[in-house]
Amino acid sequence: MGSLVNSYRLLRKSCYAVILVLCLLPECIFSQTYSIADSTKAIQIIRNAFDSIQFNPKRSLARGQEGLEISEKIAFIPGIIRGKVTIGKSYFSMGDMGNALKYYTDALDIARKNKQLKYEGGTVHMISWLYHDIGDLDKSFDYDLQALKISEQMNDSGSMARNYSGLAINLSTRTLNVNNKRLYHDEANNYYLKAIELYDKLKDYTNEATNLGYLAGNYTEQKKFEQAHSCFLRSIALQATPETYNNFGDYFSQTNNNDSALYYYNKALAIFYTDSDKLGIATSLENIGKAEALKGDMTKAEENIKRALTLCEQLGH
Repeated sequence: MGSLVNSYRLLRKSCYAVILVLCLLPECIFSQTYSIADSTKAIQIIRNAFDSIQFNPKRSLARGQEGLEISEKIAFIPGIIRGKVTIGKSYFSMGDMGNALKYYTDALDIARKNKQLKYEGGTVHMISWLYHDIGDLDKSFDYDLQALKISEQMNDSGSMARNYSGLAINLSTRTLNVNNKRLYHDEANNYYLKAIELYDKLKDYTNEATNLGYLAGNYTEQKKFEQAHSCFLRSIALQATPETYNNFGDYFSQTNNNDSALYYYNKALAIFYTDSDKLGIATSLENIGKAEALKGDMTKAEENIKRALTLCEQLGH
């Protein structure tokens, strides 16, 4: 279960980047009451801010504010929206959810006032994930539905696929908080299947593989092992990811095949080491430790779990 939860978080993290990139695409449909030089400068600064978010959110915040200030001076609407979104994401990365929500909401209001569905949909989606991360799944689900409706209005298959995936993640997370673990799985699976179908049509095999992995994780939780195995194999054939390997390890752990579980946990671990992903490393080490314990090797189990705990402490988890 631990690797499945972390996979959901990693998927949302990648989706943030997708939506932010969408919001940073060139926009030429607004009336130009400003100079091209000024608007270009603003966008370059905001893009630079976006590039710094994951590595230096404080720098990203300062650059985003600089780009926003220029955009506001020349009444450059795309720059104002993008600037506020980037500032909001910077605050989010620093754990300041209040300011993150404030800037996301400001950006959303401006997008709606200017009837810009693309920006509206992207920002609504980000607000949904913010509420998801603070544990308000009802609000998160409501914003996901709003984002889906906007995507349907635009007939944007890529956004619709992301929205379906977001709804599935929301419902899958709810299963962790109720006694009847089957309560939301079927609904979540239906949304995953819709996302997978669209990603396949778009030939977006990376996201298709990711969502197949999450669907397989749900099937594993439901003990629908035949469907789970099929989805895992399809996912790995499209693109092998460490998250899918970890979830495949969970599948084998639940089917009492600890040697195969260790094999896939170690494959995930190797990729996380290559990517210097400390959270991923910790997750895989914990999984390996649990699998070793089930095999009866308590020395290896204790060693790996201690390494995982040390990493988690370093990361502040």
